[in-house]
Amino acid sequence: MHSIFKVSAFFLMIYAGSLQAQTKPNIIIILADDMGYSDIGGFGSEINTPNLDALARGGLRMTQFYNASRCCPTRASLLTGLYQHQAGVGMMVDNVGFPSYQGYLNKNSVTIAEALKGAGYRTLMAGKWHVGSKPENWPRKRGFDRYFGLIDGASSYFNTNPYRPNQKLTIALDDKPYTTGSDFYATDAYTDYAIKFIQENNNQKPFFLYLAYTAPHWPLHALPKDIAKYKGKYLKGWDKLRMERYQRMLSMGIIDKTTKLSPRDERVPEWNSLSEAEKEVWDEKMAVYAAMIDRMDQNIGRLRQYLQKTGADKNTVIMFLSDNGGSHENTDAKSFTAETILDSKKPASDPTSFTAYEYPWANVSNTPFRSFKHWEYEGGNSTPFIAYYPAVIKANKINSKPAHIIDLMPTCLELAGI
Repeated sequence: MHSIFKVSAFFLMIYAGSLQAQTKPNIIIILADDMGYSDIGGFGSEINTPNLDALARGGLRMTQFYNASRCCPTRASLLTGLYQHQAGVGMMVDNVGFPSYQGYLNKNSVTIAEALKGAGYRTLMAGKWHVGSKPENWPRKRGFDRYFGLIDGASSYFNTNPYRPNQKLTIALDDKPYTTGSDFYATDAYTDYAIKFIQENNNQKPFFLYLAYTAPHWPLHALPKDIAKYKGKYLKGWDKLRMERYQRMLSMGIIDKTTKLSPRDERVPEWNSLSEAEKEVWDEKMAVYAAMIDRMDQNIGRLRQYLQKTGADKNTVIMFLSDNGGSHENTDAKSFTAETILDSKKPASDPTSFTAYEYPWANVSNTPFRSFKHWEYEGGNSTPFIAYYPAVIKANKINSKPAHIIDLMPTCLELAGI
């Protein structure tokens, strides 16, 4: 198994000598949730993501980086450097009676945190876990010194309201359930704790931070001031938006001139066939989705500002990716809750709503590819990948060689010199 740095020729300097001579770098992996291939500016989006775009300009974009097309398998693979079945999470977190599908990380696997902790790193995590729901499988039991975030797969961004009948969702601080306050917004809170954990380390050790945002996974929940930036901008419709993204991707070199835009998905109507009222509803959904990504980017900027303020940025590797493609899922499904605490009939801008952007906008998110999360088409398993490490990686490079989530673990170990 090789690191993505070697496979993709990332290094400017003579690899072994230059890296080993440096102080062990801090390592940050940032994972978005259910975000499509073209949803950030550096990969063709109209969504405002200046902080991720700055990482892309200052580092490397990989255009053929692959995930496992679903939440849990990708996280299991990323954390262990194994294929998801080897790690025990072949699909989701339900235990169906087979070792490959037990629904939590097995004891035969070693996580990045466990390996780096043994090499003198402070290991930190904030965000979505989703590879083991029982307390004995939580992050602190798998090598993380500190943890704050959502143990399960999805929740309200404003509190801990569940999305399935009789389900108890848990936001945890280390090993204990955490109660949210009235001003809670998940994306902000994950960043707050990530920065707090780094502050506590006080430069005593190199640190590894796994920052796994839930944004922009449904339910569509965003702050009003962020939604206001995008309301009305999607009334031009998904057909035009897909073409605009496609053209930007061509001009940026994210895709080559032989790449054709896939046809509009057969389950998506032609935009101009909709009534004006329908267009307003769909515009609002995409506006909230865009606002969620915008807020995630703002928080990545806040983290970078803290690193710059402390001087830690000069020796910190940052890698960014998504766990799967845009999600077609419909929150009206029978497996979800019909309780009014999260209501699928309310407008997407309502904090108590429970909505998704479904096939039409997921088709835009996954431009230029076909299909969605769940399926092993490019729209399901392609991720926008950015690696930023000024001491080693040339600025503003685009690489089209294939790489995969299993490459992250050995890359982290090589960066740490272990």
